[in-house]
Amino acid sequence: MFDNQTPDKQLLELRKIKMKPNEDMNLFGFKIKAMVQKAYPGLDIANKERLSVSHFIGALHPEIEKRVRGCNPVNMAKALKYTKQYELEGIGKGATKDKKSPF
Repeated sequence: MFDNQTPDKQLLELRKIKMKPNEDMNLFGFKIKAMVQKAYPGLDIANKERLSVSHFIGALHPEIEKRVRGCNPVNMAKALKYTKQYELEGIGKGATKDKKSPF
């Protein structure tokens, strides 16, 4: 889908992408990382990871995005962990505020 795109076009796609309801979160994270790799070909690994995390979080449901960003995940594994936890709690799906976060 994104293989023949230039870095500029890849960056535009990254800015527009949103995670779809019921989309596999791990695959979505992998897709983001692949897109960042192509959009920023000369960037070092640490900065690519930071950008991948930022783009991943920005593509989440707004309420989950706010909470995950507040956890300040340092890598994709942490961002996925926090996102999964908040989804399990029903955040962003009309859940009550009675549930406590383990973080």
